[in-house]
Amino acid sequence: MSTSINLLQSLLNISYISSRAESPSIHPRLVFVFHIQHRFPGSARYTLRVSNLTANLTMRSKDLLIYVGQLVPSEPLIELGKDASRDFSFGIDLSHQELREIEKFREGKDLELIIEVKFVGERNDEPQNKELRRFQLGFRIAKSDWVESMLPQMKFKYVSLIEIPALMGSEFQKIVNHVNDAWKQYSMGEYDRVLTDCRKALEELSKTIRSKGFEKEATIKEKKHKVPDWNKLFGNKKLGTIIRNINRKTLGFVAKGSHAGTSINRENADFALMTTHGLVNLATKKLVD
Repeated sequence: MSTSINLLQSLLNISYISSRAESPSIHPRLVFVFHIQHRFPGSARYTLRVSNLTANLTMRSKDLLIYVGQLVPSEPLIELGKDASRDFSFGIDLSHQELREIEKFREGKDLELIIEVKFVGERNDEPQNKELRRFQLGFRIAKSDWVESMLPQMKFKYVSLIEIPALMGSEFQKIVNHVNDAWKQYSMGEYDRVLTDCRKALEELSKTIRSKGFEKEATIKEKKHKVPDWNKLFGNKKLGTIIRNINRKTLGFVAKGSHAGTSINRENADFALMTTHGLVNLATKKLVD
């Protein structure tokens, strides 16, 4: 993730350092930090000026190169003496619609980006000599950094997740945490883990319903078990039976071994997340009615 450029008898080495989400910020903003190093031979003492910086950002998705937008340099002029080096950066403002498009093309993988920069170089002892240069530099943002740190700082979510007021009791937060974790794994493309977190959310939901007094005894495989009483929770036998069956089938869908011999794909994760989210939302709201 570095490149070298010959410019006016000098050598510039440019390397990618890091990325971050600007916070606090009204608009979602990404900042990319680079390092530039100036080398030139002999004992000459001149200052190299790099100005008129313009840059475009592109992302790679499979075999496609997709234009993201124009970057803005943090400063209009970079001056470098002999053997000098320094960091410089570019920023880009993105709407939530643009972030959704990035997520669509990212497909749960690392974010692969390419920056193309144009600039004018000149020496302070020969200001009449100017050279136009350009370079491309590819770099990668790990999906863990992108999903766990940068997207949350930009206030981006795929959906509006369940918000549980404090008066509902701390036990509900455990359920919501599992749902949030499932969405996080979905963003990272870890679809098998999505199902695992959905299962944990539904298991925690069942425990919570029973702890609130909505419990009955049922015979499962010739053994007595304490299970949620969905009929009592909803005060309606027909509706309770429907929700109980949906919950039971969903638990079967997200259970370990239910997809043995096949890979968990995005469609599996979509179904598990939407169904689990809906069940959790419906049941927790009913528990506080």
